[in-house]
Amino acid sequence: MTNKTVLVTGANGYLGRAVCHIFSLSGWTVYGLVRSQEKATGLALDEITPIIGSSSDLSFLSDKLQDTVFDVIVSTTEDLGNYTPHFESILELVKAVSGTAKKHGKKPLLLFTSGSKDTGESGLEGSPDFVVHDETTPDNNQVKIIAPRTENAPRVFNYQDQFHGVVIRPTPLYGHSGSFYGQLFHSFTTNQPGQSIVIYGDPKTVWHGVHVDDCARAYELLASQFYQCSEKVHGQIFLIGNEKWDTVGDIVEGLRKVYGERKVEWMTPDPNNQFQTLMAHSQAICADKMRALGWTTKKPALVDSIDVYVAAWEEAMRMEDARAKKMLEMVNLVLKE
Repeated sequence: MTNKTVLVTGANGYLGRAVCHIFSLSGWTVYGLVRSQEKATGLALDEITPIIGSSSDLSFLSDKLQDTVFDVIVSTTEDLGNYTPHFESILELVKAVSGTAKKHGKKPLLLFTSGSKDTGESGLEGSPDFVVHDETTPDNNQVKIIAPRTENAPRVFNYQDQFHGVVIRPTPLYGHSGSFYGQLFHSFTTNQPGQSIVIYGDPKTVWHGVHVDDCARAYELLASQFYQCSEKVHGQIFLIGNEKWDTVGDIVEGLRKVYGERKVEWMTPDPNNQFQTLMAHSQAICADKMRALGWTTKKPALVDSIDVYVAAWEEAMRMEDARAKKMLEMVNLVLKE
């Protein structure tokens, strides 16, 4: 593949930074969109060209990218509390970038990030109604805060005259600064003697995950595959997840080996509390469609190397990593509802 150019939104974010890194390692020319100079810190060091701007104000395109033609656009940002307006602004950004490409006889590929929870729950592991989801599973999201994403993400397929669309649905991400799993690590780290750690859900709740680096490699593979055989990629939905899933009970036992014995209290979630509902969401997926393109995971499953992943998260917290802190802040905001 000849050298191609990619624009990544949310380049300083948990997934966005990993995506930028993998594309750069694979020989792409990478531009990373971030909201401020402060958030651009470190991008240039990784040979990523930082672009200061926002999808809500497209003036940066004419100021800095007037003649830049992008082969691929990767959208990694979402605002669950204000999803639809943010989605619309991302769509306008993609249309604008596609308009520039069209002037040069090109139509870019959009890799749009959604999430596996869009198809709903699998049930508890071992239960009679337990089902593994794949790309043929109808959307059946039951988490209120995610509903706008489930409804809007497929709309990227409505603009085939302007850009090629792909929707990527990763399972929860782990590794480095911890992402979704950081809140559980935090509960064990801050647990006081005699206190119980409250976990909403059941020991058989499935948290199917994937390492953020493996997820990012899937994005780059899809982009490369598109330029080799577009019909394998264009207009498709792809689930991203490990071959092996973990239950929350497995994760708790792994954390007990790291932190020592801890008392855990399993609680039924309040259906009106979005944080509790997310924690209790049980889902297993099959990513064979992605694997058929040659994607494999290289990082161990969460439980298999949980001591390594906990140590990475603890180091991120000691370094006051913005991505690690942001996840805990989001959890605290929801808990206050």
